[in-house]
Amino acid sequence: MQVYATKPFSQETWDHVWRDEPVGNEVLVKLDTKNYPIVLTDKGTVTDEWLIVFRGGLQIDLYSRAMGHIMTADWLQDLHPENPAGGHYFWLDKRAFGPTDNPRWPAGSCVRFNTNGALLMPWIIRSVQPHTGKQLGRDGAALCLRGNTSELV
Repeated sequence: MQVYATKPFSQETWDHVWRDEPVGNEVLVKLDTKNYPIVLTDKGTVTDEWLIVFRGGLQIDLYSRAMGHIMTADWLQDLHPENPAGGHYFWLDKRAFGPTDNPRWPAGSCVRFNTNGALLMPWIIRSVQPHTGKQLGRDGAALCLRGNTSELV
């Protein structure tokens, strides 16, 4: 499996419904992911839906559909929310938001995108072989983790 992010889209307001296409009027300004792509790694990226809401000035709020409010920040610095399990959920260069000396993002506008991570839930299976004799030793278990991932940068 490979990690990837969907193409971000912007809209004037957030209607509190998670959709994969814009609703209502789009904002004229766009997130510049062509020159400053969203950077993902196998270690920190999870499969989730993300929302960046512009609160006015340079302040933004970051939300995850699965985890709720992640952080409040400003876009004078790179946006890289830390994954408590290690790494970052994603890394977005501050220049993707546009020039900071002339902020063009209207208050209340938002950007939506999704990420797909390489981490899968582990499966634990126990198999017991039937036999007629008594158990002579202790019961035990062994875990074997298998997987194959590659990193896109």
